[in-house]
Amino acid sequence: MQQGGSSLLYSATSKALPYGHYVLWETQAPPSYQLSTTPTYVDITDDGKIMDVAVTDVPMDYGLTISKTGSYEVQAGDSFYYSITSVANTSNVPLTNFNWIDTFPTEAVRLQKAETGSYSAQVNLTVSFKTNYSDEWRDWGSGIDTSQSAELDFGNVLGADEYVTELRFDFGTVPAGFHSVEETRLYVTALCDLDNGQSFTNNVRLSGQAQDGTLLFANAAWSSTIWRQLNWRGVGRLPQTGQN
Repeated sequence: MQQGGSSLLYSATSKALPYGHYVLWETQAPPSYQLSTTPTYVDITDDGKIMDVAVTDVPMDYGLTISKTGSYEVQAGDSFYYSITSVANTSNVPLTNFNWIDTFPTEAVRLQKAETGSYSAQVNLTVSFKTNYSDEWRDWGSGIDTSQSAELDFGNVLGADEYVTELRFDFGTVPAGFHSVEETRLYVTALCDLDNGQSFTNNVRLSGQAQDGTLLFANAAWSSTIWRQLNWRGVGRLPQTGQN
């Protein structure tokens, strides 16, 4: 096989085999290469003959993407949503522990509900969250269908004065090329006592793990600003949403 323009040479010794036609399968690939699933055929016709066998392994190519958008400007007390898009395993291999965690700017907003969006493959999605009451993850639900979007209402699972601080979508193991189809929407309400010009940022981190243990990360963020200024007629200018 070739690595960085040169061949890697390996040797193996078998027990005594009778003459005949044999099929070889690769059982372990070199680090950072995919295991070959192509058989290699060998004919043994002479005693003690050394056989040269060529096996081609494809290098593992890793990658993650995620994007986030929201409103550029919002008014105190208004509701708006963050969109999470372009969630993808761009690797050429499956990834385990594939999940994203969204961290809310709780000094400025409160999560009300979420639309899960849909994805290119059916996997076992588990949604969990943390609140200001506890730093432990609490499951909203598991086995959620990723082929279609579902609405998650957090008003029914929170106590008095409790609010979500972090939200996690855990997809488990995803195939190569796994990606979002419909966007995820996180509906929030801006607090009423925010100052004019106050800015706040919502962050999300996507992570996954390759079979060789490599950890992968991708980050996205969106910042918004509170708008309170009145024009000369005493009518507030409409905020910029940054969304269609």
